[in-house]
Order: sequence, then C-alpha cells, then structure tokens
Amino acid sequence: MTKPYHLFISYASEDEAYATELSNSLRYLGLSIWFAPLALKVGDKLLASINAGLLTSEYGLLLLSPPYLAKQWTSYELDVLHRQHIEDQKRLFPLWHGVEKSQIAQWNPGLSGIIALKSTESVASISGKIADVIYQGCPTRGISPNYENPQWRF
Repeated sequence: MTKPYHLFISYASEDEAYATELSNSLRYLGLSIWFAPLALKVGDKLLASINAGLLTSEYGLLLLSPPYLAKQWTSYELDVLHRQHIEDQKRLFPLWHGVEKSQIAQWNPGLSGIIALKSTESVASISGKIADVIYQGCPTRGISPNYENPQWRF
C-alpha cells in the first residue's frame, strides 16, 4: 500500500450505524479505513479533511442507499471517487443498501456497470470479500497471538 488508507467509506449520515459496523469489521481484518467518525477531529476543516481522505485512500467504498442518492454531499464524494476510478484506476466497491440495480442505473449509469455487493449479505461476508480484493487474495490478514506459545506470554 502506497497511501495511508486502504479504503475511503462514502456514506449518508442516515446510514452511519451500518457504516460503523462495516468499518469495525473491515478494521478487524487489518484494513486502514478513512471513515469520518474515526478520522475527523474537533476543529478539523470538514472539506479539507474529506478531500485528504479521498486523495490518500487506495480504494473507495460507496454505501449506496436512498438517502445517499438524494444528498449533495455524497454526490460530491461520489464525483471525486468516480473521477479517480476513471482517471487513476482507483477501484470502487459499490454496496447497495436498500437500492436495486435499476435505481442505480437510472441515477448514475456508469456506476451501475461496476460489480456491486448487497447489504443483504452479512457484514462479515462483505468485509471478507472487500479484504480479499485489497489483499489480492493473500490468505494472511493478521496474526492472532497464541498465548500458549512462550513467545507471547510476556
């Protein structure tokens, strides 16, 4: 990884609880995540922080839901991520959360052509699929210490 973040999560504030659960699952798998509640600190300039996150992430996750499709702010994030996808080959992970392909095709035809995940799958399954792509199939994502091994006792 050449950038500090593996993944930028773009989501509508109405979906924050689900996005938080997904972020926690992805972080558990060892991924470095730019996620607003984790990255933004008191006094940060919102737009500058989001732009920095967009520019310093290798991949983008789009949590596409009815509120996401309706908001201007998420539209900005999508515009930047989609441009990076086209110009810089940044890989995007669309995640349909309460929307169907026909809605996405009508809203953004270019985005509907990217293979998507559906939130009807478990968060663990979704996280695992994303991690497999980011880690490029590497079977080891982290090491769980074995406390029976003397090396880990002290």
